[in-house]
Amino acid sequence: MKTKHYKIGQLAKLTGLTVDTVRFYENKGLVHASLRSDAGYRLFSSTDLARLQFIIEPKRLDLHSMKSASYWNCAYTPMRTPAKK
Repeated sequence: MKTKHYKIGQLAKLTGLTVDTVRFYENKGLVHASLRSDAGYRLFSSTDLARLQFIIEPKRLDLHSMKSASYWNCAYTPMRTPAKK
């Protein structure tokens, strides 16, 4: 089965985030562009889409007062160390 891949703009649109916010999560190691298109665009997997949806769920549900530690402890697993700039 072939995995669906998304350019950063598509990923942003599907999650309701800005491209800059997706880049922020990428720099934090929460998502990772695992492929490049023939044109050189970074491509993110459907796993990255699901991870971003999980990250933004408390905000979507208006759970701003929720203490994030318990929520993040069950899901936060960096995919890689961010590249040094």
